Amino acid sequence: MAADRQPVQIMVNGLARSELAEPRRHLADFLREDLHLTGTHLGCEQGVCGACVVLRNGVPVRACLAYTVACADTEILTIEGLDEDAVMQTLRAAFTAEHGLQCGFCTPGMLVTARDIVLRHAGRPAIDDQVIRVALSGNLCRCTGYNGIVKAIRRALGEVSAWPEPELARFRTSTAQASSHNGLQSGEFDALSSIPLAQSPSDNSRVDTDGLSTGEREEAGNTAPGINSTFVLRHPLETVWKVIRHDIATVVACLPGADITSISKDGRIEGLFVVSMGPVAAKIAGEGQVTYDDSAFTGLVKGEGKDKRSDSRAHGALHFQLSETADAHTRMTATISFELTGMLAQFSRGGMVDAVVRSLIEQFRLNFEARLNGEVAPQAKSLSVFRLMIVACRHWLKRLFSRR
Repeated sequence: MAADRQPVQIMVNGLARSELAEPRRHLADFLREDLHLTGTHLGCEQGVCGACVVLRNGVPVRACLAYTVACADTEILTIEGLDEDAVMQTLRAAFTAEHGLQCGFCTPGMLVTARDIVLRHAGRPAIDDQVIRVALSGNLCRCTGYNGIVKAIRRALGEVSAWPEPELARFRTSTAQASSHNGLQSGEFDALSSIPLAQSPSDNSRVDTDGLSTGEREEAGNTAPGINSTFVLRHPLETVWKVIRHDIATVVACLPGADITSISKDGRIEGLFVVSMGPVAAKIAGEGQVTYDDSAFTGLVKGEGKDKRSDSRAHGALHFQLSETADAHTRMTATISFELTGMLAQFSRGGMVDAVVRSLIEQFRLNFEARLNGEVAPQAKSLSVFRLMIVACRHWLKRLFSRR
């Protein structure tokens, strides 16, 4: 009904638009039906196929998962708005040369994602095809078998990498600045700049590192984006650090579904991560490493593993940094990053990753606070993504109505 529609001020393809939209109307329908920008295709409408990927403040997002009213006062770029973009022109030529398209339905979203891949890796150390395939895992193609697409991206990457550094810097700077104020970012896309944990802009804000520089993250095999949250624990810094330093198994157990089964003196760990998504469940067994910096009160737990039944793989990291507050309590910044492949990969796409990880960090905070208080924190046998998404939706609705 018209009475339910709300005014939305939004910049689309460089033009300021003032439109009316229902609160439940997602961005893809708004672009296609209200603005007649039909280059944004709709497939699954569940954030799985990636056909509707557009740029929101320079960061790829799934338009079928983004509410139009939540995109107010942001800048949207669709495939039509990238006609004159130099990187996109290079990609279009490469897709044609390498036969990277067939029916064309997935192509608009595929090109937007490919542009992000090229910008992130241009002028940097060479990457193999597997890195490109993982980055493309959020875009499904039923026709080509992906070989031509991967070759096209590699071709475009080589051409863009040969551009003068000032030209690359211009693209990277504009994208990094856009992502720094993007409020609805996609969990699987890295920003182009590295933001140190100590300079995180605000509580519960997204950062795109796990406390490492871009090069260090790639060298460590951890390229997944991270979500960070800063909170205060009402205990002295020395007390909190002692628990973290000498009982890391207890700390990790505060993450629902996580369990360290063994740890060696050199920090090598073995453990399990059990995740359930409705009828789909996986028990991921693997190994990793724990490292500490006692002088900076920081630490990093990272690992990877595989579930034999579903052939799902996961690798991720938990980074933490402590500092003392003015009232002698402990400020803790925790950052979680992860990446899923295989059967579970369809759930590691779009804005749901941000929502799930934020809820996961909040559960970690509550459990860790309970442990510090000497209480027995409820131990979740598995990470229920659906349950965390329900909690995240409640928080989102609470914030929405509080703003109104």
